[in-house]
Amino acid sequence: MAPCVQMRSTACRLLQIWWTPCPFSQISWIACRLLYPLLLHSRGSSRVARRIIHVAASEPKPVTMLLGPGAHEQHELHRSMLRTVQFIAIILTAIALVPGGAHLSALPNKITLPVDQYFVVQGIYRGWALFGIVLLAAIVAHVEHALLMRGRRPRFALAVVALVLMLASLAVFFIWTFPANQATSNWTVVPDNWEALRTQWEYAHAAGAVLTFFALCAVVAAALSRGEAADVR
Repeated sequence: MAPCVQMRSTACRLLQIWWTPCPFSQISWIACRLLYPLLLHSRGSSRVARRIIHVAASEPKPVTMLLGPGAHEQHELHRSMLRTVQFIAIILTAIALVPGGAHLSALPNKITLPVDQYFVVQGIYRGWALFGIVLLAAIVAHVEHALLMRGRRPRFALAVVALVLMLASLAVFFIWTFPANQATSNWTVVPDNWEALRTQWEYAHAAGAVLTFFALCAVVAAALSRGEAADVR
């Protein structure tokens, strides 16, 4: 491959990103200006150089729309990636809701149990800590989903709401649920204030379940709604 053609191909790959109004726009603009002299003095690359400057000075828009041949393929790749991330985020959030939903459903019957029976029932949850891996994976998926949704209102707002709700659910666990587990050695030791710890543990799980449920609703709404960018068409 000739050097100028190779440089042109490399520049196109570097610039096939979403130009969105974010703190990184200035960095992208500087990169474009730095690439301009190199492309300007390379044979056959002046057209690409002009497009780089045009993108740097234009309103935020998908750079793939200005790259000519290959833009459709890049759009389809982005569309496929977005749908995959949405699917993963929805599935992981639904799985993360399972333990919280179970705790919420059992709360009315468990909250009044005497100490002996309550601690026996708590033993059935051994090993459920592994659901924490699912929760962390769901948060990562929501972060990626929000990044892919940048500039697509109101879908971006829904993606951010889902992420914030998942983070709030994690915060509830570490602020209220985890300390109760520690104080009771995972419900194998009965402290004097066990009733207060029981109330704290039960209602913290209930709050986490509600937050996760609304996060699931938000991410599903983001996947089903059509924003002004209409990127899935």
